[in-house]
Amino acid sequence: MPAQKVKEHFESFGLTCKEPERLRDGTKVLGLHVSGSADGLRWERGGDVPEVTTSVTRRCVFSICGKLVGHFHVCGWLRVAVTVIKRRSTFMSNGWDDELRDPALRKMLEETLARVSGDDPVRGKWCVDGSEFTVWVDTSSFALGVALVVNGSIVEDACWLRPENDARYINLSELDATVKGVNLALQWQARVLHIVTDSTCVYRWTTDALSGKVRLATKASGEMFIRRRLATLTGTIKEYNLVVDVTLVQSCQNRADRLIRVPRRWLDLPKEMEEPVPVNCAVVGRRFKPDHVADVHCLSGHPGVNRTLYFARLVDPCVSRKEVESVVRSCETSKSIDPAPARWKKGKLSVKNNWDRLAVDVTHHNGGDFLTMIDCGPSMFALWRPLRRQDASAVVRELESVFLERGPPPEILTDNGTAFSSGQFKPIVAASLPPL
Repeated sequence: MPAQKVKEHFESFGLTCKEPERLRDGTKVLGLHVSGSADGLRWERGGDVPEVTTSVTRRCVFSICGKLVGHFHVCGWLRVAVTVIKRRSTFMSNGWDDELRDPALRKMLEETLARVSGDDPVRGKWCVDGSEFTVWVDTSSFALGVALVVNGSIVEDACWLRPENDARYINLSELDATVKGVNLALQWQARVLHIVTDSTCVYRWTTDALSGKVRLATKASGEMFIRRRLATLTGTIKEYNLVVDVTLVQSCQNRADRLIRVPRRWLDLPKEMEEPVPVNCAVVGRRFKPDHVADVHCLSGHPGVNRTLYFARLVDPCVSRKEVESVVRSCETSKSIDPAPARWKKGKLSVKNNWDRLAVDVTHHNGGDFLTMIDCGPSMFALWRPLRRQDASAVVRELESVFLERGPPPEILTDNGTAFSSGQFKPIVAASLPPL
C-alpha cells in the first residue's frame, strides 16, 4: 500500500500524521521505517538508538527507555528490560533530577543499548490480517508476558512486572497472564483463539472450565481466586462468542518465555555500590539491613506509617507500630513533603435557633435523586424533595419552593458539588445572607 494511501486512511478516522518521507530502501511513516521483503512489507524502528549521557538521572533514564519502546506494538525482550531499569532507577532516587551514582544501573543501560544496536526486537510485518489468533502466555518470578500471533507473525506483545511483595501462587499468575492475553486479543477483534501455555495446571483448569464437564480440582490456598479468574475467562469467551482451545507446550517452545527474562546478574546487588540500596529495592534480590527504624524510613523514601512499618519488619519483626509512628511524626522531611493544609477548627454544626442554619445535599436512594435539607437547630427537621435531574436548575427550583414556604435561612451548608458551585446557585445564597 502506498504511503499516501496510509495517510489518507488515517485522515478518514480523524488521525493526522506528517508527510511520509521517501527513503532509498523504503519509506518512513509514523516514526517507523517500512521496506519491502520477500514476504511483503516489514516495519522496524525509524529513529536512531539513544545514547547514555555522562550524568545519569531518573529523568534521563525514563527518556532513554521511552525512546526505546515508544509506541511500538512489538518490543520483545526489550520491554521487560526497560521496565526493570525504570523500576531500579525509581528506587535509587528521590527526585527526577537526582544523579544516580549506581554503576550497575549504567552498565544495564549500556548493555541494553548495545544489544538493541545489534539485535533490535522492534520490528514486524506491516500488513497482517485474519481473525484467528494464537495467544502465547508465560509468567516468571517477577513478570507476566503475552505474545499475540497472527499467521505466524507477532503483531503485539506485552509485559507486566509483578508487585514487589507478590507472594501469589505461580500458577495463579499464569492464569492472570491468560486473562490478559484474551483481553489483548479482543482488542484486535479476534474470533478464534488458540491459547498456548507451558503451565500444566493452567492447561487443566482452562480446559475443564471451557468444557464444563469436570469440576475444578484444586485445594490451593488461592482456590477462590482461581475460580474467580476462570469465571471471568469463561464469561468473556461466552459474551464475545469466541472459539477457544488451549495447548500445552514446553517452556523452551513458548514464544512468550523470552518476554519475561532478564540476565541473572541484573538481579544481584553489585559490590561496587557507593551508597546503600534502599530497603524497598526488591527487584535486586537482596535487602540492605539498617540498624534503626529511622534509617529504614529515610532509605525507603520517607513513606507513611504503614509502608515504613512494612519495611522495618522485614529487618526486625519485633518493631512496634508506636515506634514507627513516633519516627514518622518527628521526621522533618516527611513534614515538608506535601504538608497537610490548615486544619478546620473543631466545633459543632448545631445552632440554638431553628432555621438559622440549613444543611443541603443531594442524596441517592433506590435509584432516584433527592434534595435533602436538614435544619441544624433543635428541631433537626428534615425535608426530602425528589429531583428529576441532578443539576443546578433542578436544585435551585426545589430550594426556591421551600424558601417560599418557610423563608430563606440565614446560613446554608453545602459541599463543593457542581450544582452548588454554579452561577445559578448564587442568587439563592444572596437571598439567605442577612442584611448589612
